[in-house]
Amino acid sequence: MKNYIYILTFMISISSFSQEKKEIVYLFFDGKNNKTCKIEDGSGNLINIKKHQKKYRDNRAIFSICNEKFVFNYKKHKRDTLSIKSLKKFNIKNLDYLKAKYQKGRKFKHNTFEQINIIERISNNQIVKYSNVYWSGEWTIE
Repeated sequence: MKNYIYILTFMISISSFSQEKKEIVYLFFDGKNNKTCKIEDGSGNLINIKKHQKKYRDNRAIFSICNEKFVFNYKKHKRDTLSIKSLKKFNIKNLDYLKAKYQKGRKFKHNTFEQINIIERISNNQIVKYSNVYWSGEWTIE
């Protein structure tokens, strides 16, 4: 009986250490910027689209960065207005970083990170932080 307890304890400790720690990431969104990016249109052709787009649906804001959609629910999560000087304290990543982590991890997009937050520039000296946005994927609805 003692051996079973030792084995069970060992297996639980191994599984808890082997799990990869998910990280909290921040994406920068600048809807006023007119940069474009190329995406595939479904028929193999590349087209240029505006890199940062934002639309509203029901109680959600949908941030599109190069056609990757991030959904913020106004009822479930909070947003904060901050000074642009506070940008230094955030771990800001780019979309390529998120995509690489997603492809490496073989998980659903919305399970790749512990939390994704959007930082939106609203003026020369202010930003809005949208906490806990949802990365919409192939099997999810925006």
